[in-house]
Amino acid sequence: MKSHVLPTLTLSLAALLPLSYSADAATTAFNFFHTSFAANTGIDDSVENTDALNAVAGLDSPNWYNLGIAGSGGPTGTDSGDGIGVQWWSSNAFNAGSEGVTAGGDASQQVFRMYLDDGDGGTSYAAADGYGVTISVTGLSAYLASQSATSYTVTLFLSTDSSDFTQPEIRDGALTGSNNVTDLSLLGSPTVNVLGDGTQPVPSGAQSNTGGTRGVASLSGLTADEITIAMPTNAGGGVRGSIAGFAITAVPEPSSTMMLGLAGVGFILRRRR
Repeated sequence: MKSHVLPTLTLSLAALLPLSYSADAATTAFNFFHTSFAANTGIDDSVENTDALNAVAGLDSPNWYNLGIAGSGGPTGTDSGDGIGVQWWSSNAFNAGSEGVTAGGDASQQVFRMYLDDGDGGTSYAAADGYGVTISVTGLSAYLASQSATSYTVTLFLSTDSSDFTQPEIRDGALTGSNNVTDLSLLGSPTVNVLGDGTQPVPSGAQSNTGGTRGVASLSGLTADEITIAMPTNAGGGVRGSIAGFAITAVPEPSSTMMLGLAGVGFILRRRR
């Protein structure tokens, strides 16, 4: 009798594997964007902005939204995309590398090129609180429901004209003007994965400054309706707390077919005992 149990069980599990999730994960990404650049419709063939980014961040055809940080946007502002609300504060908006990249240039540079600066004053959320860039993200429960998902991953895109990054923090809740960053409980502090030396291709006629550093950090298993991304301010010695954008990836819930299949496996085991 035992000789028939393993093949039956193996076949049943093999049939279940393709049904592990009800749908592919959906990603909504936000790019802090210089309004003089051409509209970013995604990430093209730059090595650091496609190969490395997709491999490290695991993004699959994200739906991008540009958050204007020049002109009417500035270093603070509000915006939204796919029902996700975004409010950000920073002391300044900054160009890493060639400021001369304008409409008609290489769109791949736009993901990391502009970023929110890490000064702890000016229009940052609270001067001298130890944080430069803060970003509150809302509407995440409704976003999860729209994607039939139970949790999400936050992926940060970091950029600097220097060499390294401070440790990002993801906190539970949104900043409201009456609370501080440290009033929000810490959900996690993801490690930054540095992507090369920051050199990016420059279109003909643009400035030649392509130095700096790019990085990606992510935190998974989140369920909070509101979160705040907080970057500790400039730590000196080339360690910066600047951020160029972020993405929210919904993780689909197991399908009902998967649940029925698991029940079937249990029934097989009971019958074979």
